Order: sequence, then structure tokens, then C-alpha cells
Amino acid sequence: MLQLITAAALFLSGGIAALLFKGRASFFAAFAFAAAAALCGLSVLPELLSGGKAELYISWSLPFGAFHTAADPLSGIFALALLIISPLLVCYAAGYLHEDTGRSGAKLNLFFMMLTSAAMLMVLISADSILFLISWEIMTI
Repeated sequence: MLQLITAAALFLSGGIAALLFKGRASFFAAFAFAAAAALCGLSVLPELLSGGKAELYISWSLPFGAFHTAADPLSGIFALALLIISPLLVCYAAGYLHEDTGRSGAKLNLFFMMLTSAAMLMVLISADSILFLISWEIMTI
């Protein structure tokens, strides 16, 4: 389970790295973090797809719940699709946003794309209503 949370953190880090680098380096940074997130997340999926479950519970001070994540085979299937498609989206964005490479618009597009990937992964594995709502709202930005 920790691998999937790390994958979400890597997606978010890739978006921040895309904001910090200039030109084509922002695409390379975003792709590197997306690929690392995919590899990290894919390492736990064989266990999930074979019928296993993964769970993580951490107390936090927000009302109405805790930081509770869980993954089962169904969420593993959706996470598999997300983890494979996200790095490919960065490759597509590099060609699609080719003309905007020097502008901040491409960087913002990459940041929000990576933020959406991280939030979608958290939606898939959240087992607490507050964490689900926070992830859902971040995903809809």
C-alpha cells in the first residue's frame, strides 16, 4: 500500500518539478517522475491482482475519520490503467504542447496533469470519506 501512496507523491513531485524546470527539461522531469511513479505503483499490483488486499491506517486530526487507504483487486485494475497511461500522457503532451514549451502554459498543463494523476490514484485507494472527498476535489480542479 505504501508503494501506491509513494506513487501519488511522485506524481505530485513531477508536477512541481515541471514548474521548476525550463523548456524541454520540464517535460523530461515530469516524464521521469511519472515513470518512477508507475514503476513504484506497479510493484504492488501483482499482489492485488492475485486477490490480495493492502491497507494502511494513520490517525490524523481531521474530524470524521483517519487517513485510511485500502486497495483490492478492482482498485488494482483501475490503478494499473492509471499507472500505465499517465507516463504516456506526458509523452503525448510533449508533442502536443510543443509550441508552448517556453511559456508557462505548458508548465501549468504538466503540473495539473500530474496533480490529477496523483488525485485519481488517491481516489482509487482512499477508504475514508474525508480522504476520498479531499482527493475527489483535488482531482476536479
